Amino acid sequence: MNRKASLYAVIGGVVGAVVTMAVCSVMPIGAQNGNATFGEITCTGLKVVDAEGIGRIVLDTLPNNGRIEVTGAMGSVWLATNNNDGGIIWVRGKLGGVWLDDGDDEYSDGGRVKVYSRSDYQKSATLGVNEHGGSVEFYGKGIDKTRAAMGVNEYGNGAVNTWDKNGYRLATLK
Repeated sequence: MNRKASLYAVIGGVVGAVVTMAVCSVMPIGAQNGNATFGEITCTGLKVVDAEGIGRIVLDTLPNNGRIEVTGAMGSVWLATNNNDGGIIWVRGKLGGVWLDDGDDEYSDGGRVKVYSRSDYQKSATLGVNEHGGSVEFYGKGIDKTRAAMGVNEYGNGAVNTWDKNGYRLATLK
């Protein structure tokens, strides 16, 4: 199975889990056979495992948060809430991943999409909305040191900036 097909399979699993939860909230499981009425289940988590006992679907509560995780051999998908980032969708594969959040932190003023390399989580490209408008940033090796960014600066003008491997700004084009 190629990476694209695996990604579709994982996303299909998440959609299937959400649809199942929605259907079961209208038509409880016990009521499907017509012999019993099945009421509401209250629990702090639910894990669905495969034949080997490996968790494949997890519905979980964390302090002030919740998540749905679907895991397969090639990666996983998370749909969650988070204290720092609000709503999150995270798709992780063997070679990399995609992170979508509402950017509710000090670096963002709106939605954000990050595509990253699984090898070190730092080589990435980020598209986001900030207090001045929007930006696109590309990171090299290292932690936010080598990068190039294009966006709207604090004066409302478009700008392109580059930084070297030590984090020093090389140039700004306005």
